[in-house]
Amino acid sequence: MNKNLMILLLVMIFIMFFYSNSLAERKIEKVWTIKVIDNDAIIRDSPEMNATPLYDLKKDTILDSKGMVGNWFVVILDQDEVETPLLGYIHMTFVQIVREKKTTQDIIKKKDKDKFILKNKTKNLININFSMGMGFMIQGDVNSAIQDLNNVYMDLDTYLDDYSYTLSDNFRKLNFGGNFELSFIYNLNSKLGIGLGIEYLAGRRIDSVSIIRKYYGSYRTYTDSYSIYTERKVSAFPIKAGLFYSSGNNSKMKSVLSISVGYYPVKYMHTINESWYTSILELDSNGGGIGINISVGGKYPISKNISLFVEGIFRYARFSNLRGEETFQVDGHYERLLGTVKMWNYTVGIPGRYNWMGIISTNLAEVVGVGKSAIDFSGGSIRFGLSVGLF
Repeated sequence: MNKNLMILLLVMIFIMFFYSNSLAERKIEKVWTIKVIDNDAIIRDSPEMNATPLYDLKKDTILDSKGMVGNWFVVILDQDEVETPLLGYIHMTFVQIVREKKTTQDIIKKKDKDKFILKNKTKNLININFSMGMGFMIQGDVNSAIQDLNNVYMDLDTYLDDYSYTLSDNFRKLNFGGNFELSFIYNLNSKLGIGLGIEYLAGRRIDSVSIIRKYYGSYRTYTDSYSIYTERKVSAFPIKAGLFYSSGNNSKMKSVLSISVGYYPVKYMHTINESWYTSILELDSNGGGIGINISVGGKYPISKNISLFVEGIFRYARFSNLRGEETFQVDGHYERLLGTVKMWNYTVGIPGRYNWMGIISTNLAEVVGVGKSAIDFSGGSIRFGLSVGLF
């Protein structure tokens, strides 16, 4: 008897449990028409405040809910703007009930009145990006001339038997400089944008090298010294147009790829001051041409409209159509030359051929192998930046 009562009790508990769950399910299957009342309304992938955002909704957006989980309305994004129907949740504080339905039929699409305005398709219409970092430049002809300035004194020490030359340091190559960019991007959708940018890339190298010269005479050794001060500066101020592509979830790190083409106005200057002959050589030149940039990086949102990003840039920008002015003074004698900046190889008193950059003069009989010098900004940069979204 007790056994039968126990079985009956278990059956009744099972029926009550099943029935209560069925009522709950039927309750969940209620359908509401709700209206967004807050500009910060977010549809998330689960009924939690810290759940991943799926879409941002504008105020007054109308949508249907098929049920509730706690204080969260269940919505199905299956409008024309969404490629694949998607289940999401929106908290009740962001909406108000416009109409409650007591049917569990499929949600009727309202193409005209209840159309979704999904901000994530174009979350911000315009982005302003500012980035800064360090750039590497090949600067082949510039650095070749610097290296051969060292070689001149090494060869003097080799070929002049009665003299020896010792340098306190080497003249250093010019490869690195600061890199900044300000760009304006118009977002065609959440992944693709077009933009304009202004960039600045510049490098500067200052060297002061002491040279000790010894002459070995028949009865004694004579020693004297002098110094060479050199300063070299290169700069480019390109204006670029580009295409920008990004991928990834709105709430997480995005991959960003861009390619841009622009015109590079460039400038090269050098000054060489030798105390031995009291000579000063100054060159100021300008030119320009078309360059190409490819950028790869990542972008992380820290708020709704502000993101941090890091990017690596690969650059091709080599120009050889420079024109400039060169002045040369030796012991008070002054000479001024105008023309196209050239690179030449020359021999002066010793065997050897050395690269140099300067203005070609008709009275330099020793100059051979004349060719245009190139200012080469090709290389790469690492930049960190801030992106601000508007509208």
